[in-house]
Amino acid sequence: MKKQPKKKAARKKPAKRVAKKRPSRKKPSRTKPSRTKPSRPRPKRPRKARRRRVTVQLVPVTGPVGKPVLSESRRDQIRWWNRDAIDHTLQFNIWIFTEPAGDILVPAGKKSGWLTIDPNVVIGTYSYAIIPAFEEQGPPDPPEVEADS
Repeated sequence: MKKQPKKKAARKKPAKRVAKKRPSRKKPSRTKPSRTKPSRPRPKRPRKARRRRVTVQLVPVTGPVGKPVLSESRRDQIRWWNRDAIDHTLQFNIWIFTEPAGDILVPAGKKSGWLTIDPNVVIGTYSYAIIPAFEEQGPPDPPEVEADS
């Protein structure tokens, strides 16, 4: 009898790779009730009024632009920006700022430093003089700063 050739064993196909399941990134939900006291919503703190900063422009010919209103309770700040080619000095009749009293020098093309309104100032309108005066700036309406609460 003839020997029959052995059949080659069929190759097994490699098993398909199955992606592993990654753990969920979500926090597990709480199913059990908490043993601590139920939390009360915290009362919201009243927001602090933020201080405002106002810049008054000194424009050639016409003078200051606008009439700033400063809040004394928020301790607002003000400065002047000289858009003119010459230096100007500001003189307040009544000093309403926390900084030491004196004239405010605004160099040509520059800004003055910040001045903070005094929290003890009486609410009202305060005028000031600009030296040298602008051409259009006349005596009927001097420049003013208004103090509000």
